[in-house]
Amino acid sequence: MRRGLLSWSKTEIPHTVFDMRIAQAQAAMSSDGVDALLVYTNHTRPAAVSWLTGFVPYWSESLLFVPRDGRPALAAALSKRVHEWIARTAWVGEIVGTPRLGREIAKLCFSNGSAGRIGVVEYEMLPTRIAADLREAGVTDVSDATALFERLRARADGIEIALSAHAAQIAREALASAGERPGDLAAAVAAVERSARWQGAEEVYVAVAPELREYPSYYRLQAAGIAAGESFGIRVTVAYKGHWVRMARTVTTDRRVAEAARRAAERFAEAAVRLPDTASLATASRWLVEGTIRSSPLEPLAASSAVANSAQPLEGKIVTLSATFVVDDWPIRVVAPVLVGNGGRPGALLADPAW
Repeated sequence: MRRGLLSWSKTEIPHTVFDMRIAQAQAAMSSDGVDALLVYTNHTRPAAVSWLTGFVPYWSESLLFVPRDGRPALAAALSKRVHEWIARTAWVGEIVGTPRLGREIAKLCFSNGSAGRIGVVEYEMLPTRIAADLREAGVTDVSDATALFERLRARADGIEIALSAHAAQIAREALASAGERPGDLAAAVAAVERSARWQGAEEVYVAVAPELREYPSYYRLQAAGIAAGESFGIRVTVAYKGHWVRMARTVTTDRRVAEAARRAAERFAEAAVRLPDTASLATASRWLVEGTIRSSPLEPLAASSAVANSAQPLEGKIVTLSATFVVDDWPIRVVAPVLVGNGGRPGALLADPAW
């Protein structure tokens, strides 16, 4: 279950933004001959439904129904007592509470005259029981509509840029709160999470690299009392209004490492603004580009080694870039969100990765 505050700020995201995105989806559906679009969501796969409607589940699962015309409907495996909360936090028309999502969505398909061709975002990942219920209810012409949805998210819109930039500032301020000399790693992690929560983050994940030279990889801290090395890394993943970013910081009392971290941040910034061209990342020992293009937050899109989505175009997207630079024998990991350049224009960092 999520622990952060889930709310809809209509100042930050007016309902007209969701109207526009739904209209774009319906236009793409018409172009592709799709009569209804289904999008699954749960705790670990919130991003697609959130982008379309603002809905982010605290727990359980839901299935969004987008017709050719009109507002979408949400079938949620939740009791009616939370329907009022869903209505306050999401731009949907009808809300149906049911443990059998497929059956209720099938009813919507037939009642809306949409039981023709049904497109499902990430069809291969749709839970088997939901697919079976759809089929048993007579919804048989079902196809994968992942590519359709990816086209909708080909470029970040103004709201996505603004909210991602705000999430990045939350992350940066949270990392700054770790201080310069924490008593142990648990204290640093607690300070980072506390800061992000107070700033309104709805999800916060903190990882650490206890001693950079010995073991530069990040992991989730499982116990208190682990001493922080003289030079350690701390990384935070933050969600704000459904927009996810990562940032990392090198914390050190060694002036030599601090200088190495500063130089690594400079190399990182030079490479980031040149994306989608990754040639400037050649000086990094390894690098990874992550982005939110479907239902899972921050999927790998490109890397120094092959990734599943390596053919995904990056132009105009908001991504998180992670790069490790070896400076004076120190492996320095720099992580920050980037608005990728588009049409020959340079990209932009959403937050300064230097401390």
